[in-house]
Amino acid sequence: MEKISLCKNEESIYSKDWFTKSIDSQEKLIEMVKNYAYSNACFKDNRRSQKNILGYHHLLILDIDNDETDFTIEDCQKVLNRKGIKALIVPSKSHLKNKNGSIKERYRVFCYLDQVIPADISKEIYKEMMALIVKDLDMNAYIDTKALFDRARFYYPTHNLKEKYITSISGSLVPLDKYLDQAKNNIQNNTPIVKKNKKTKKSHSVDASLNQESTYIAPSVNYTIDKGIYSYDIVAISKELDYESLIYDLEGVCFTEYGNKGTKIKTDLSNTYQHFSESGVIYDFKKDVSYHFVSYIQEIKGCSHTEILELLKDYVDIEQFKSVSSRWQNALLEALKVAKNREEFLHELIKNVNFSCINIHRDKEDLIYVAGKKYHISDFSLQNYKSKQDIVKQFQRNRSKNKKEVSKPYSIQQR
Repeated sequence: MEKISLCKNEESIYSKDWFTKSIDSQEKLIEMVKNYAYSNACFKDNRRSQKNILGYHHLLILDIDNDETDFTIEDCQKVLNRKGIKALIVPSKSHLKNKNGSIKERYRVFCYLDQVIPADISKEIYKEMMALIVKDLDMNAYIDTKALFDRARFYYPTHNLKEKYITSISGSLVPLDKYLDQAKNNIQNNTPIVKKNKKTKKSHSVDASLNQESTYIAPSVNYTIDKGIYSYDIVAISKELDYESLIYDLEGVCFTEYGNKGTKIKTDLSNTYQHFSESGVIYDFKKDVSYHFVSYIQEIKGCSHTEILELLKDYVDIEQFKSVSSRWQNALLEALKVAKNREEFLHELIKNVNFSCINIHRDKEDLIYVAGKKYHISDFSLQNYKSKQDIVKQFQRNRSKNKKEVSKPYSIQQR
């Protein structure tokens, strides 16, 4: 029984909520293609990204857009019949629609493999193997190679799929070992048919992360974002963040290429980035600007810092990187030095933090509300104030101190 990975979460540009579905017939495969985004890879934690790939299925999915060619479904059917390959041709959502000023037949070809692609296959061998297969099928001039070489590639559903355009071809399964062995030999002998990309300009090296427009944040910099009483360590979060998934969600990704210095990512919004994993820098080739992930999100979505923290919850457990901000700790300590009751404490606290949405809770446990969220005094990590009683005692000390100052005898110093 065949399998395929599916996703219906359009809001995340199909980056989350992936699941594996068994396919026992071509009719079932057609039904899934109509209703779900699909991929030949399966993903860890149901999140689609290159580094989350757990393995593959028995399918080889070929994307033919005919943007610069005119390889029709009938032409493809003739090639597959001549080669004797079992396949299913299914139109894509842009089939026979005006795209970039031209109306072409656009479709996907599902070829059946005799075994699953090895889960531990390297990206170099994967690309070489795919190139060898399509060359043997005489389709290398028509295939979208960016889609072919993207191991985490997904395809949009064809919601209004017309049955008359679907074509089934009977034949044999693609013998995967044949192409896998040949790909390994080609790479070992340094004779691959897939050449390395040499188009990247020298100026776009790792030094690009230090250009004058850079928003790069050095690891030595203490950069935090405040929310309520807490500060979130952005530098620490950046080390755990899945940048690739973040860019997938915000822009969609049509091509990813890995190198020694990082990952080159081309997005559906026609942007091209280099992500330098060691420093966490995202370099924008088009604008010649280097972003930290915070400034990148602000550039794409125009988010406030608080909104950025909410967005990050989908990628990192940010709660493990929070601490009570020094601003709140200092404000509380200053207010406690002078306040003689709750009202004065509230007044001083508002004055010190310039934060109007504060209230004092009057029950036995909780003490302070900040923007509708309640905090116990121990939440503020103040050594000498672990309970409400500690606060009450401090109020009493302040009242006593104030009485002593008021009752102090007035004296005139004689000259």
